Amino acid sequence: NHTCELVLLDLMLPDGDGAELLERLRQLPGGDRIPILAFSAFLSRMEDLRKRKARFNGYVAKPIEPHELLKVVEEHLKMPDQPAIAPV
Repeated sequence: NHTCELVLLDLMLPDGDGAELLERLRQLPGGDRIPILAFSAFLSRMEDLRKRKARFNGYVAKPIEPHELLKVVEEHLKMPDQPAIAPV
């Protein structure tokens, strides 16, 4: 039995739509508690999802800067009394 702590989901999938997959993930048991972050090179697509109030916990624009990705992931995984993730 595996649990997921965070999902990084590209909005442009080769065989589907990231927003549709998001809704399927949210319907899984516990899916409403998992942070799901969207990323895309198409800022207009991310803005459209924000306006539609898609249930992503955050958005990351491509090209992804490693330090920015680390910061966003750390924000969503940080627990009380948990040390910060060390920079790479």
